[in-house]
This record gives sequence, C-alpha cells and structure tokens, in this order.
Amino acid sequence: MPTREYMTSDEQAIHIRFATKADAPIAVEYMHKLGEFQKMRDSILIAPEQMAHIIEKGDGEVIFAEYKGEIKAFGFFCKHVSAFIGQYVLYIDALYVDEELRGKGAGKIMMQFLAKLCMERKYGRMEWACLDWNTSAWDFYVNLGAKPIETLTLLRLDQTSIENLARA
Repeated sequence: MPTREYMTSDEQAIHIRFATKADAPIAVEYMHKLGEFQKMRDSILIAPEQMAHIIEKGDGEVIFAEYKGEIKAFGFFCKHVSAFIGQYVLYIDALYVDEELRGKGAGKIMMQFLAKLCMERKYGRMEWACLDWNTSAWDFYVNLGAKPIETLTLLRLDQTSIENLARA
C-alpha cells in the first residue's frame, strides 16, 4: 500500500500509510487509546479479528501516521452514500494522535491526507462526530474549516435496543 510523506511543524517527516489486516491488533490498540481519552473505554468492544475482517473486506479503512519510524497516530474511516447530495461521503469514525505528537501538525496532516483521498475518490464530503466537551478538538476542526451542524444530534441504537425494536 502506498505511503505519503508530510512534514510536521518541527520539520520531521510523518509517513501516512494504509493498514493491512496484519495491522489489526495495532488498530485495536489505538481504539482503546481513543476510548480511554474519550472516557468511553468500556465502549470499545472490537477484537483484532473483527478489525482484520473489516479491513480485509474493505468495509472500513485504517491509516497510521508514522513519526521517527513509529506509529504515533491512527484513523478509521469508511464510506457511505448521502441521499442529500447523491455522492459518497468519507465518514471518520475514529481519529487519535499520541499526546507526544499533538500540536506538531500530525492531526492536520492526517485530515489533509483524508481530504486528498476524498478528492481522488470523488467523494462529496467528509463527516465525523466530536464530543461536546472536547473543546480542543472542536477548535482544531473549526480551524480546518469544518462547520458544526448545531441543529443535529447523533442518535444511536445499541445491540439490545435493535433487538427490542425488531421484536416489537
């Protein structure tokens, strides 16, 4: 899989690469880091085998940012279709940058990479959710040009709710 090289604010190279199914344990490790950061550790239920299957089937994709030869950031995304615009949308489900690399441009580099991927694939937009309390992330995303949809609230049915609704 191709890698792309970018420079951080300290002039160190960051390499962005796509994960393979062999990278699934690392991707799950990063999901746990994200869950810990978001105070939602118990919500991370995915196993490496599940992640490998998702990557292998192409149902979701993972990118890593490597800095000084080590993985220091992670993103998980997938595509969906918007009936509103009649185009594919790149949906970022998870994005996490190790603390030591925050503020050095790694998050922006990852978002730029995903924006370029959107353009290459001719997707109509990028979307993601951000926790209300995470003001540093909000500021980061707004500075990139993201526009919050303040009249929209994400709703979710968990597995139990899905089963209850299906049986009703």
